[in-house]
Amino acid sequence: MPRRFSAYDPITQTKRCKGCGLRKPVSEFRVKDKIGKYPDRWAPRCGICTSVVNAVYYRQRTEGKLKRRRNTPPIKNGLKVCPSCDRSLPIVAFGRSHRRKDGCAPYCKDCTRVMNRRSYENNGDTVRARTLSYSKTAQGRASSRARRARRRAQKRQNSNGTFTPADWLTLLSRSPRCHWCKRPWTKRRRPTHDHVIPLARGGKNTLENSCCACATCNARKNDRLINPLTNQGILL
Repeated sequence: MPRRFSAYDPITQTKRCKGCGLRKPVSEFRVKDKIGKYPDRWAPRCGICTSVVNAVYYRQRTEGKLKRRRNTPPIKNGLKVCPSCDRSLPIVAFGRSHRRKDGCAPYCKDCTRVMNRRSYENNGDTVRARTLSYSKTAQGRASSRARRARRRAQKRQNSNGTFTPADWLTLLSRSPRCHWCKRPWTKRRRPTHDHVIPLARGGKNTLENSCCACATCNARKNDRLINPLTNQGILL
């Protein structure tokens, strides 16, 4: 009986693809977090074969030839069960998703945050390279211009107050740390201009409605009236 060779070779840092059957460098395989399912930490198929399989799966889903295998736990009494941590949590603990019938994300915000952090740690270089290459394309530049135009339009719409460069210097002088997470500024954690009441919610572009926040808290808060650290509503 012939000896079955392992798909992953740690000496040459190569792996046999389950799709095409070719042995390729591990850099062409995506890193997986489920160590029990993927003992060698690498996906069974290379990037090209994975794209082909995903395209076929998506086409079958759109044509109605493939049924959903995941059973979404129903919402009972305003509570939903997270399939990752098996906790029964209120709906506000789940993100919004317009693709699902219940309008909620499948996993709670805590589990989603952990999954995203692990995925970025394993594939951060690939994500940054993809983002940089997209920003240099015509579509990426057009998307950036449209985003800046929407931001300028929001500031003009709420032009009852004008935030000047002198106001920014005043705000910096009285803000030694992030307004939300209370962490001091460093070379990597720099202050950004954040509106307590977002402009999209009718907030004014004034010094009274402004604060210094780190980029993480500013992006996490987005256009919501919540504290990005505790996810609780802001008392106005």
